[in-house]
Amino acid sequence: MYAKVFGKILDSSIAEDWYLRHVFMDLLVLADRDGIVDMTLEAIARRTNAPDIPMLKRAISGLESPDTASRTEEDDGRRIERIDEHRDWGWKIINFERYRKLKTTEELREKNREKVRRYRERKRGVTGNVPPSTPHVTKDAYASAYASEGSTEGGSSKPDSDSLVQLWNRHRGVLLECKRLSAKRRRAVISRLSETPDLSRWEAGIKRAASSKFCSGGGDRKWVADFDWLIRPDTLTHIEEGRYDDKKAGPRKLFSGEAPE
Repeated sequence: MYAKVFGKILDSSIAEDWYLRHVFMDLLVLADRDGIVDMTLEAIARRTNAPDIPMLKRAISGLESPDTASRTEEDDGRRIERIDEHRDWGWKIINFERYRKLKTTEELREKNREKVRRYRERKRGVTGNVPPSTPHVTKDAYASAYASEGSTEGGSSKPDSDSLVQLWNRHRGVLLECKRLSAKRRRAVISRLSETPDLSRWEAGIKRAASSKFCSGGGDRKWVADFDWLIRPDTLTHIEEGRYDDKKAGPRKLFSGEAPE
């Protein structure tokens, strides 16, 4: 993934701390389309070639802290927040959607020029060879998506949102039950199923997560996976990659003079 990084970040309240600013820019690049950086400190260090874990930890802590000098007052000026309070890794970039929607001055000028051109052509009655405008996405798009759930297209049936909930509750084991499919959850499920419509992959992933000690509360913070975690953009991929699998214990180290078993 990528994110636009604007020059005004050099004039922001974190500009004076070079490393803090550098880490924040790295997180913008590492984030998925929802602004989630679901990685450990060690993983971030590997991806960004960070020279020192303690320095990276200090920068992360600074980005989590309130900043009274920040341009944005939301969340007391914090840049990032933990995804789950039960673990010490994985962050969400606050106001990420605002960063994504920012446009450069040149982009806005180009957009305005195009609007003026279309207006003049319509005024002259010119309709041929005018490229259609991009339709505005409204709530009707979601209504259309709901209507298409479970429909048959090209001979194959599309899985609906309830199917994934049923799979989760059937195979979750000790993981937290999904008792209600809210509108927000349904939109997320529709998005995930459009990317991965094969329910057999979801079933295998849920079973694999249910067998994970970490996902079942076996970690230091006793975090337990829930349905909202499952329907994040990259969770299924991470499960299939073995990120949450139990670590296999290596051979026990022998003491001096001890014979192997």
